[in-house]
Amino acid sequence: ITVVQEREPLGTAGALAQLKDKINEPCLVIYGDLIFDINLQRLVEFHESKSADLTLVCHPNDHPADSDILEVDLEKRVTAILQYPHGPELFYRNRVNAAIYVMTPKILNLLEKRKCDLAKDFFPKILASERVFAYQTPEFLKDMGTPKRMAEVEAALKNQLPARWNLGNERPAVFFDRDGTLCEYVPNLACVSDLKLKPEAAKVLSGLNKAGVLAFVVTNQPMIAKGFLNYSELEHIHRKLETELGRRGVWVDGIYFCPHHPEQGFKGEVKELKIQCNCRKPKTGMLDEIARRFRIDRKRSFMVGDSWRDIEAGKNFGIRTIGIKNGEGWQNHSDPDYTVDNLQDISTIVLDFVNECGELKEDA
Repeated sequence: ITVVQEREPLGTAGALAQLKDKINEPCLVIYGDLIFDINLQRLVEFHESKSADLTLVCHPNDHPADSDILEVDLEKRVTAILQYPHGPELFYRNRVNAAIYVMTPKILNLLEKRKCDLAKDFFPKILASERVFAYQTPEFLKDMGTPKRMAEVEAALKNQLPARWNLGNERPAVFFDRDGTLCEYVPNLACVSDLKLKPEAAKVLSGLNKAGVLAFVVTNQPMIAKGFLNYSELEHIHRKLETELGRRGVWVDGIYFCPHHPEQGFKGEVKELKIQCNCRKPKTGMLDEIARRFRIDRKRSFMVGDSWRDIEAGKNFGIRTIGIKNGEGWQNHSDPDYTVDNLQDISTIVLDFVNECGELKEDA
């Protein structure tokens, strides 16, 4: 261990600049106020697969409003860093900069020995010129920057959450349909103002988040194939969804959608999306993709939805299913494993079952 000390405060970038020309291979940069347990091998493999100059670890958290948010493109390349505080009119993905980086000597040697902050000053200046990517993880990673967060970290350590959330372990998950399940049903939803969370959604997700149960949205979006909605508009809708959840102190670990639709004949339709695909529910393409990215414990996982497509997708994927009767698309012949009257009723079913099977304790 070599300790390098500042003679005067230089900020995170200025302090790190003292290592210029002293490191000749990629290195991990980790802030000292973090408690985390992440699979570093996966992080390094991602960094190498992108031929990245710099990789920023990010994650969803329960306080994105006072966190720096990463904007990324389809290749996971960082395009912008939204610095807090965020205005009430801004919608964003809950993709929080976690203060763990894989940094090459090339990036280290760009630093200057002057007072400067990595996230606020240095990173934004190099996004256009260097290969900067975001690695998103659902693993346990929390700063201890306030007394409240310190207490939360201590409780998590007592319940062994950091070790259990590592991607080296399988984790239970709940897959939610979007419209009529997690959000109010709006026919052919294409306007961001029409998206409204169900009142009980935050409470349900809070229980799952605290217990370490992964939560994903999997939604059919044939409106794209029909030409009624484009990718940019759908992204704005999903930004609103993650922002509204974040404002309530909860999150989902990912939103996945199918843009395809098999039937042709709509004016303005996108013909290349008018196909028989493997991702449109009741097929399992979206769930399969999630399973490849995360280690899902199917024995303790659930699909929740209000239509037969949701229930059949869960069955085809080999997990338990919960049907919500008050959803717009509910049909009795779906025959789920459990039937509930509203979204709130699923919490007890999921957490009781997960506890019984895996002795998973909810964080206090």
